[in-house]
Amino acid sequence: MNEIVKYRNELNKVALRNFKSKELDLFIAIISRMRDKEEEVTFSFDYLKNLI
Repeated sequence: MNEIVKYRNELNKVALRNFKSKELDLFIAIISRMRDKEEEVTFSFDYLKNLI
């Protein structure tokens, strides 16, 4: 699945130095699913496992 994820430039100011590539991929996948949501977002463990 090839998707383009757009985010605000403020995210570039957050230091994510200790993240490995898979962790960054998961982080970006999660925030892309949360985009434009104003309420609390809950992910099941199985859903996160599938993202990985």
